[in-house]
Amino acid sequence: MTKPRQKNRSSIRRDIGPTDLEKSPRVLIVTEGTVTEAEYFRLLAAEMGLGRKQVVIAAHPASSPMQVVGLAEMKLAQTGRFDYVYCVFDRDTHANYDEAVSLVERIAKDSRFKRKVEAITSIPCFEYWLCLHVGDSATSYSGVASPCRKLTNDLKRHPLFKNYSKKKGWMAANFEKLAANRDEAVKHSRKRLANAWRAGEKPHSEDPSTRIHIVVDGLKKLSEMDEG
Repeated sequence: MTKPRQKNRSSIRRDIGPTDLEKSPRVLIVTEGTVTEAEYFRLLAAEMGLGRKQVVIAAHPASSPMQVVGLAEMKLAQTGRFDYVYCVFDRDTHANYDEAVSLVERIAKDSRFKRKVEAITSIPCFEYWLCLHVGDSATSYSGVASPCRKLTNDLKRHPLFKNYSKKKGWMAANFEKLAANRDEAVKHSRKRLANAWRAGEKPHSEDPSTRIHIVVDGLKKLSEMDEG
């Protein structure tokens, strides 16, 4: 079970000076959701004792994979140094999902950036990551009119998520409960991808799947670097 780090935001790493923060690796997380996903990563970074200068979170209100990646590319070109860039978006019913994945791959190879840029995809959507907190599910939602809506309806059958809402506030009110099961979610997520690859499914086409655990692992490593 993951134990939240008991740190007040105002007292996080008071021993770190401006020069140290400049040298510390910086992470950019660009999300498709302006509420649920963005709130989740803000809470995650704060729990791990990472300040807003170390972890920058941006959300695109248009909710399109291509626009998420475009925003990440713009911030890479115009904003300060980033060592890790995570483009977080869903497949759901987006027509430009594959195009967005390909664009991330091109950006990652761009010699101008020389940064680690990754597509953090979820199939069908971010709610699958939440689902993995309460069980190891391989249920596919392809072929239905709204895969994410169907998954969310199923998610609400579990007591932890019976009042689940994408409105602001739900994630903050329930984050500690999710944190208690996060290690299980990471394990289930890795297992699902491994099984999909053994079955011959292509990267970012694994149905269902999520790569949110990659961001969790990345922030955890950054937090441990600060402690060292």
